[in-house]
Amino acid sequence: MALAPVELSSITQLYDFVESCGVPTGLILDHDAPHRPWARSVSSSCFELKWFYPQSALQEALLKHLSNFAHQSLPNTAILLIRNGQVYRTIDVDQLHGRSEPHRLSSFVQQIWNVDSRHRTGRSQTSAAIDSNDPFSVLGCLPSDSPKTIQKRYRELVLQYHPDRVSHLGPELRDLAAEKTKALNLAFQAIRKKLGF
Repeated sequence: MALAPVELSSITQLYDFVESCGVPTGLILDHDAPHRPWARSVSSSCFELKWFYPQSALQEALLKHLSNFAHQSLPNTAILLIRNGQVYRTIDVDQLHGRSEPHRLSSFVQQIWNVDSRHRTGRSQTSAAIDSNDPFSVLGCLPSDSPKTIQKRYRELVLQYHPDRVSHLGPELRDLAAEKTKALNLAFQAIRKKLGF
């Protein structure tokens, strides 16, 4: 999925754009976003993603008003998650090592959108994973994989979803990461018992 540019030439257009985002929409602040590996990674796995970086005299004013929507000063390179006329999450790309590990950034964006889905449906995808009868699917492994491969995958995922890594993004995402980590632990224990290693 290619990044769709947002062209804004006035404060009014900025407000109209934010207010039009009824479904979760990601707005990337980075003038070279279409060429960034982390931006391509996020855009290939997430929906409603656009990029915006004004190259005009309006730049300072537009960014200031975006900061008002986000209720905080914005970093130079960020993803703003917008829904129902407000910025409800700001992701600092550098804090999540998005430049060097784009898969990590895309997984965190998906997690945040899953939190949003949980509020709408009352059930999270990670809760479903905990109830799953297939622990291999939770870890993204196959029963034919070697114990070494399964252990490596488990360690990678536990490191990726550790709640401490997302604590700065708010309690909702931390809780979601804790649920995911619990699901990973239960799945790994079940696989070890089944395969006997």
